[in-house]
Amino acid sequence: MNIGRGVTSTPWVWLTGGMISLCIFAVLGVSLLIGWQGLHYFWPNIVYKFEVRNQSGGTDTFYGEIYQESDVATRQLIEAGVDVAKPEAPTQARYLIRIGHRESEQHDFLSVLAQDVSSIRAPAQLAVIERSRGGVMYGQPVSFLNDGALHTRVFDNDELHNILAITHLQLDTIRHIEKNQIGKVNYQLEQLRLKQRSVEQKGQQPPVELLAEKTRLDEEYAELERRLLEARKVLKDDRLNVKVRTGAMIQVPMANIVDVWYPNNMSAPEKLLHWMKQVKRFIIGESREANSEGGVFPAIFGTVLMVLLMSILVMPLGVLTAVYLHEYAAKNRFTTTIRIAIANLAGVPSVVYGVFGLGFFVYFIGGSIDSLFYSESLPAPTFGTPGILWSSLTLALLTLPVVIVSTEEACRVFPRRFATVLWLWVQQNPKRFSGLFCRWQRPR
Repeated sequence: MNIGRGVTSTPWVWLTGGMISLCIFAVLGVSLLIGWQGLHYFWPNIVYKFEVRNQSGGTDTFYGEIYQESDVATRQLIEAGVDVAKPEAPTQARYLIRIGHRESEQHDFLSVLAQDVSSIRAPAQLAVIERSRGGVMYGQPVSFLNDGALHTRVFDNDELHNILAITHLQLDTIRHIEKNQIGKVNYQLEQLRLKQRSVEQKGQQPPVELLAEKTRLDEEYAELERRLLEARKVLKDDRLNVKVRTGAMIQVPMANIVDVWYPNNMSAPEKLLHWMKQVKRFIIGESREANSEGGVFPAIFGTVLMVLLMSILVMPLGVLTAVYLHEYAAKNRFTTTIRIAIANLAGVPSVVYGVFGLGFFVYFIGGSIDSLFYSESLPAPTFGTPGILWSSLTLALLTLPVVIVSTEEACRVFPRRFATVLWLWVQQNPKRFSGLFCRWQRPR
């Protein structure tokens, strides 16, 4: 009977293993595809100069990268009223070109048919200019304006990067003054303001020491503000003159430039180094332009911190609750009701937990804390505002029923007599258990 049963179940075992292997390969394939598409974005592609025929019979010049090439059905173009040069062909080639310079072009991409492109060239002088505001810009750097003096011949990549390095050092000095020095003084002034308001709420006059400290901080703030204005004045007139597709000369502030590179004039090792630098900047950099550009480090840090706080809160409570319900709780209507409630909570949509967390944790708990301990800072909230702490608590509530159900199922699957025998053996042979444990931990 046992042999026949094993032979009969063998095809199902192989079928299950094959389906699991297929799912694993599918997940790996999707992950590799997403990774390739994402990492390919940072590769310095060739920048072309396109001559495109317009509707009036003339030609327009565009600078940009070929973002995508696709084929469009000829019948679809004819039905849309497009004049097709070769109507006998089943499909027509189409280019999706990233042209950038959104403040003048009003869009980042241009879609044109291959038949409308009269010429495609890749001049070595074309550069990609990554800006902190306004997105990417394509053009030809011609000259550099520094303190009113015009410096030509900035086509050299090393020379341009030296100018950018000096600019970035000056920007770091400005950020240091803003965030560290002025930020510290602002924090001290805010604390003094809250102390003064707390004293006034009690019907008392602020002490002389507090007013003297506020006067000193105001003078220090004025001095830091003067230094900040001087540092900004140094960068105010530093501009890069760039020749765009229309032939006009655009002045780009150097403080707005993140990086400049010439992809048409780069070798393969230079492109690889640039790709690694762009990936590093994306991972550890800060976001900008409403999280549409820049890096993702703040998002990664916030997510990891929120998950860690959630795990610290939910794991001990969930495991202990499951062990108590399975091993110690009496089998009555009360525990049955609790299990039903936990199972129902595991099926509640996450948006319901989000609304509950906003109303209970943020508005009720946080607002109560502000009213009791931070009344002098109201109406500006201290704890009564969405944050990582309240998000972690809400996520812990969302995960807690799942942890309880999973742990209780694991306890139910594991035979109780095995656990009892193992515990008795450990109590009777503590030395042998410690020896086996140490041998298991020993590196091989």
